Amino acid sequence: MKYLLILLLSGILAGCGRNGDSEPKGLIPVDSMALILADIHIVEAMGNYPSMIDSVEIDFNQYYLDVLKKHGVNAVRYDSSYSYYVRSSKKMDEIYERVLSELSARENAPSSP
Repeated sequence: MKYLLILLLSGILAGCGRNGDSEPKGLIPVDSMALILADIHIVEAMGNYPSMIDSVEIDFNQYYLDVLKKHGVNAVRYDSSYSYYVRSSKKMDEIYERVLSELSARENAPSSP
C-alpha cells in the first residue's frame, strides 16, 4: 500500500511538471527506463512479503543498486533521468505504460521448472 501511494504521488508530481525542460546529458532512453522501473517495482514488491526469518535484515538499497548495475546505469544517471521524466507527464505516462506491459508479460510468462 505504501508503494502504491508513492506511485500515485509520483504521478501527481509528473502531472504538475513542465514539458519544456531540456534533456540531461546521458538520459536513459524510455525503453531502458521502463525496464529499470519494472525491476525496481519487483524489488519493492519483495518488501511487501514478511521475511521467513525475522532476524534477517534485508538491505533494499543494495537491491536497487544491483538493479541499476544490471542495466549498466549508475545512481546519478538514474536520478537525473528519473527527475527529467517526472517533469514530463507525457513521457512518464509512456514509460509507465511500458512498465505495466513488461510486468504483465513477466507475470504471464511460463515458469521454468
